[in-house]
Amino acid sequence: MRKIRFLSLLLLITSAVWAQNEPSSLQVRMWDNSLFSAVFGGDEGGRYQRTYNARSISGGEYYLKITQKDTRGETIVFEGQIDIPEASRVQAVVQADGSLEISTIEDKQRTNSSFDLKSKISSIEDKVRGKTNTREEERAQLIESLEFTDLKNRVTNARTEYIKDSIAVAGLRKNLFTTAYIVQLTKLFKAENDRLEFAQRAYVRVVDPEEYHRVRAILNEVSRPKLDAYMKENEGKTQRREFQGLF
Repeated sequence: MRKIRFLSLLLLITSAVWAQNEPSSLQVRMWDNSLFSAVFGGDEGGRYQRTYNARSISGGEYYLKITQKDTRGETIVFEGQIDIPEASRVQAVVQADGSLEISTIEDKQRTNSSFDLKSKISSIEDKVRGKTNTREEERAQLIESLEFTDLKNRVTNARTEYIKDSIAVAGLRKNLFTTAYIVQLTKLFKAENDRLEFAQRAYVRVVDPEEYHRVRAILNEVSRPKLDAYMKENEGKTQRREFQGLF
């Protein structure tokens, strides 16, 4: 009996040590997939590419600097420390406002064969409804209140109107919105043309298009007919059908 316990303990310790010794990896890209240079730790080999990859690295804290070329020369868009967990695959996306959005997949958890009851039930329910979600539909979720507050603050604090538009449009791609939220974001744009362009883009990302007259109301008399024409042309592209019975 003692021998069995000893062997079990030895196996657990060996597994833990093996997991800690597993290498990690890092992938870096820009939010818009544009070209950039990367300095990671002591490596300066990432020169003007769309994706920077560092493989077989140890867990720990590393220095990371991202630069891009513009009319003024090279501009640093991010510089700071990034923490790489043990035995993990880390994906880092440099956002338009210079922040770093990080997602981590732990390789040692990928081999866990435990039964996910919640996912199984969800899969069965979708099959019963005859619904097959595309990858785009799966990531298109109604934005939460705290997420919207963070997005609105980043748009408000953007250094230029171009960056402001980039942040707001990136938010549209990632989330769905209520008209009330779009009204708040549209008001943050100073130029009328920018307001109109954002209002048009946002129309197909709202869950309550019947309320979009509230966005129309904050535009001037020249912009309103243009928004009306866009809404009419894209009437069948709104997201309301994905949320029937939820609102």
